[in-house]
This record gives sequence, structure tokens and C-alpha cells, in this order.
Amino acid sequence: MPQLQYPIASDGLIVDVRLTADSKGVTSMLDAGERPPMAFARALIDTGSDVTVVSPTLLHQIRATLHGTNKTTGIGGATTVRLHLASLYIFNASSVHDPWIVRSDLIVMELPVAIEFDVLIGMDVIRTCRLHVDGPSKRFSLDG
Repeated sequence: MPQLQYPIASDGLIVDVRLTADSKGVTSMLDAGERPPMAFARALIDTGSDVTVVSPTLLHQIRATLHGTNKTTGIGGATTVRLHLASLYIFNASSVHDPWIVRSDLIVMELPVAIEFDVLIGMDVIRTCRLHVDGPSKRFSLDG
């Protein structure tokens, strides 16, 4: 099981991520002779979010497949959001030889409002990993 270790940042539990389209979308692009786009970002682990959330800019950049719409309720009340299919890769940019945690064909929610982060990793991903926060040592790890 891959284990990634990070320092706890002043703005929370931050990890490095790469995003691509879902596996079917990547295969279609490769079959068409196209190079599938990818996006890199810093992501915040957000235990208050049920699903992983990605900015519209990144979803457009990777050409994520629209999966549908759904209702969500946040601090500002209920709103309709778009859902997309994407593949998420969690890694540690400061330790490139560490393994990556991969979640292919993940249903992600399009971020309905602009915030400081382009990706919020929600409980849909966290439930598939082991998250250990060591507050006194100012470190956390994610085992995938």
C-alpha cells in the first residue's frame, strides 16, 4: 500500500495532485492520435466534503467527461452542480520516487464557487485510504 508523508501546512492538509480525463476519455484521445492533457495542482484534504471537488478551469483543461448534475448543500444553501469523470493521482512533489495513489474514473463535482484551491479531496477518496494526522509532529500521512 503506497504511503505518502507531508508536513502540515499553515493552510491545512495539502497534497500534490495530477488530474487527467477518465480512462475511457484518455483511450479515445489516444486512439485519435491526441496527447491527453493533464493538470497539476495543490489539493486540500477536506473531511467536510462528501465528494472530491475540482475547479471548472482544471476540468476544462483535462477535457473531463460530463457525468450529469446533482443537488448539493453548502454554507450558502442548496445549489445544482455538474458532475464529471476524471482520474486523480496523489503524489509528493518533494519526493518524486515515492509511489502515487491513483483513483481512476472518479466522479468529481465541479467547484461551484472560486476558492483558494483548485481541488478539494473529499471523503469519497479519503474513505479508500488511511489518513493519519500527527499534530504534535506537524506531519500527516496518506496510505492508499
